[in-house]
Amino acid sequence: MAAGCVRDCLQNTQGWRGCQDWSVRDNLQDGVLRLRPSPYDQVQDRGWRHLLAGVAQQQGDSCDAEEAPMRPRALDLFCGAGGAAMGLYCAGFDVTGIDIKRQPRYPFRFIQGDALKPPVRLEDFDLIWASPPCQAYSRATAWTGDRSSHPDLIGAVQAMLHGSHYVIENVQEARRLLRNPSMICGSMVGLPVRRHRYFETSFEMPLLGHPCFHRRTDLSHDHGSKQTEAQYRDGMKCDWMTVHEAREAIPPAYAEHIGRYALMALEAPTP
Repeated sequence: MAAGCVRDCLQNTQGWRGCQDWSVRDNLQDGVLRLRPSPYDQVQDRGWRHLLAGVAQQQGDSCDAEEAPMRPRALDLFCGAGGAAMGLYCAGFDVTGIDIKRQPRYPFRFIQGDALKPPVRLEDFDLIWASPPCQAYSRATAWTGDRSSHPDLIGAVQAMLHGSHYVIENVQEARRLLRNPSMICGSMVGLPVRRHRYFETSFEMPLLGHPCFHRRTDLSHDHGSKQTEAQYRDGMKCDWMTVHEAREAIPPAYAEHIGRYALMALEAPTP
């Protein structure tokens, strides 16, 4: 990547504060953000140009897709409905998602395929984000089923991403399998939700300046929670998802925070 390219991306990015001012749902047409055909086969291509256009339109500006700045590329493995993808977009990335299941509400370029055998070249991407299924570790699985019936994929993902700039995300119960993980909770990034997630990164990511602080009014997904699932989803800022999709989603603010440190790492000179 050319020197200064990442800095230019940062300067031309709205960031999470800007993204909060508009709803992805407002920019969907029949549930799809449409874009020109992708070079990949079996792609639902709904990239960031339309999202930029939506933001600019609300601000009273014009936005020419061809004049939009070139962004570093992020690959979103096990992407689900796109919570992490939206945060990476807000941080400054052009995002492509891969998931074994069709994701009709994924807001960016999407390829249906096996995330452990992605039909793309990993070296073509500046950052790889992976959120392998958490059911093998999650307390929710223990409440409703058998953890041992779900695959443990963290080790396979770590081996696949060795040598890349990457982020691996999972639930609290999987932190012992992650290398030097960092934790983010909604209360640490200004969201009214209790949702602890752990992140292994290939780059240095300083701790947030303030600790996790749960308030009585925070929304939670534990048994006995007082709010509806729709309220919890909206508190995560994932309003384009169904409540079922939001159960497994990363709040975009988490990925936006991590994505900014990833951009700094990409811009740093190679030793």
